[in-house]
Amino acid sequence: MPPSRSRRALLGSVAGAATSLLAGCAAVPFFGTGCPSSYTLYVQPLSDAELADFATEEPYDQYEETANELISTAASEGEATYSTYHSPPLREGIYVEHDGTYYRVEREQTATRERTAHVVSMEYDQETTPSDDATVLSLDELPEADQEAFLSAYPEKLKRGGDPHGFSIGGYEYVYPDGANSQLLDAGTVWIRYDGRPLEVTVSGTKTVEEVTYRYTLEAIADDRTTFVAFVRDEFVVTLDGLSEAEREVFERAIEEDVDECEPLSEGFAGLKERLEAVPEDRRLDDMAWPVAYEGDTYDVSFSHAVV
Repeated sequence: MPPSRSRRALLGSVAGAATSLLAGCAAVPFFGTGCPSSYTLYVQPLSDAELADFATEEPYDQYEETANELISTAASEGEATYSTYHSPPLREGIYVEHDGTYYRVEREQTATRERTAHVVSMEYDQETTPSDDATVLSLDELPEADQEAFLSAYPEKLKRGGDPHGFSIGGYEYVYPDGANSQLLDAGTVWIRYDGRPLEVTVSGTKTVEEVTYRYTLEAIADDRTTFVAFVRDEFVVTLDGLSEAEREVFERAIEEDVDECEPLSEGFAGLKERLEAVPEDRRLDDMAWPVAYEGDTYDVSFSHAVV
């Protein structure tokens, strides 16, 4: 069963990674059976509270603080602006909850400018340690701009307590403030100790990046969860009626357990998939999943595709 989408994030770029993860899981039942392409159908019941969570989005860890500040400012002051040369922290058109009110996020691009960024790379391997004569710096020994460059590139999940065997970050773009002091620029590869780990870090080379300024506003949709759930049901819940006997059999089986099929798909499985994929874009909350009404109950329905 895939993870609940009640914590769906604000950036669509991660959807591809989630698909790959699900696809890997879906491939297991067919491993070694000569099935080169398979699909898995997932069906999970949704309560009203879970439907509200399904329809709203929470920021990924690395954008959480910034996104929440933008939402709070836009809610209290009518708008909020943010400039970045990375991905924006809030997608346009998603729904968020703030202080009990549900909003639709509106975003417009108001300005752009070119900046010169340096390229930050870092390597960590649990089995690799600095040589006896290597210079190892602690992060707090570095100038403020170097610390910010390091922390911007460092994986957010590790700041929250992860313990990896190793990882590699290559080509992270960071714009140093004009006139900033630095011990890392053009210093080659150095060792930096952070959170008990020694990492090999390089800051070198430059790259022109485009900084974009966004203006965020919020459209109030509902002032409580009950009203928001009613809105979601009217706008986005897909009613599964008029199913063929074959489609009904596959769907009801999926309520009990995930349904895996090798291509070519059965008539019932293919029919369900075609029905949901035909839902218009403006009636979708997610490219990977649909809230579905079936015989008086609500479900979270999704497919994953595995190619072996």
